[in-house]
Amino acid sequence: MTSKQKPVKSYMELALEWEARAQVLFGAELFEMQRRQSEIERRRRMLNIKHDYKGYVYIPEEDKDEDNVKIKHVIWFGNRIKFHDTSHSPYSVMSRDDFEEFIDSHIERRMKKLMEVKSLLLEQSVELSMTGGSDEMAEKVEKCVAILDELYEEERSR
Repeated sequence: MTSKQKPVKSYMELALEWEARAQVLFGAELFEMQRRQSEIERRRRMLNIKHDYKGYVYIPEEDKDEDNVKIKHVIWFGNRIKFHDTSHSPYSVMSRDDFEEFIDSHIERRMKKLMEVKSLLLEQSVELSMTGGSDEMAEKVEKCVAILDELYEEERSR
């Protein structure tokens, strides 16, 4: 070796240099893989949430677009979907309290509508009796009122 030439590195020295470079490069990739895996696990846990309350069952679903992931709020009652979306944010899962509040407000709204229909039927019944309506029609109105009372009590008892 002449005085102007640089000394040749041994294989051991080269390996140590490249090992440090590889740690920097692959360490960043490993970190990114771990971050993605933890995000996948977080979403999986989030989507395993299932609330049930008064016969209603909340099961969130992921709605994936090309550049966005949203949550569909699916609420089941019996064997069918009762609600598909609510006014809740599509970027977070409903808490149990939010779900219970939503269901209670829905039941209250249904009860009010049942009472409105009952009131309208009773008004019709009074009109029928004043105008000399048939007994058959009065019986039908009474039967409808009884059904509405039953539905109202069913909703109230949930």
